[in-house]
Amino acid sequence: MKSYPDSEKINNISFEAETLFTRLIVKCDDNSNFFGSKNQVLGKIFAKRWEKKQLTLRKVGKLLDELVEQKLIIMYESGGESYLHIPNNIKCLRGDVKKITEYPEHKTRNENVTDTGRTRNENVTLEHTKNKNIPRTKKKPPTPLIPEKLNTLEFRNIWDEWKQHRKETKHELKPTTEKRQLKKLAENSESVAIAIIAQSLENGWQGLFEVKNNGKQQQATNPRDFDNQKSNIGERVEV
Repeated sequence: MKSYPDSEKINNISFEAETLFTRLIVKCDDNSNFFGSKNQVLGKIFAKRWEKKQLTLRKVGKLLDELVEQKLIIMYESGGESYLHIPNNIKCLRGDVKKITEYPEHKTRNENVTDTGRTRNENVTLEHTKNKNIPRTKKKPPTPLIPEKLNTLEFRNIWDEWKQHRKETKHELKPTTEKRQLKKLAENSESVAIAIIAQSLENGWQGLFEVKNNGKQQQATNPRDFDNQKSNIGERVEV
């Protein structure tokens, strides 16, 4: 910890991001893992600040992005939930003390972790699971990539909010629908795409629609007609 104040990564982030990082170090389990969603971080790390309206969900998302960019944390998923891992952070040094693990383990290839003076490799190979009765799980389809013109910090934050909104309202985006929505949004400028998503979030809508003009909004067409029309973003793109 003596080198902490002189760390380049630490000095490349804002004071607020550093505050979040130090609180994560305190709150993470002995494997240096913690919840990765903005909602969980805000509620469990900054509960008092949130009650005083000193922090917002969007701000926490930006602080997490700062830490990811400097590789101070690594985001990962397990069982459909988001978690984060703090690399090279060792909380339990004594070999005779059982580690407290509260979150799913983060596994990466060739990550060397120093623990009680020894080095172990967390590489998971087929040999480890060979001939073992381990139930096979279906592979999840790959997450659609955000188009290059929209791949900015601000858009990624609001897109994550949109996906979380759909999940919380029991209408989680399927990969095919997500891909089509991103494609339609990319037909607009970044600012317009952000405005479209913000409008749906503010109104609690399940679809994406053309931004209102003078209090009027173009009526969305039937989702079933999507493939038969060359429509603008005003139409619902989920199927």
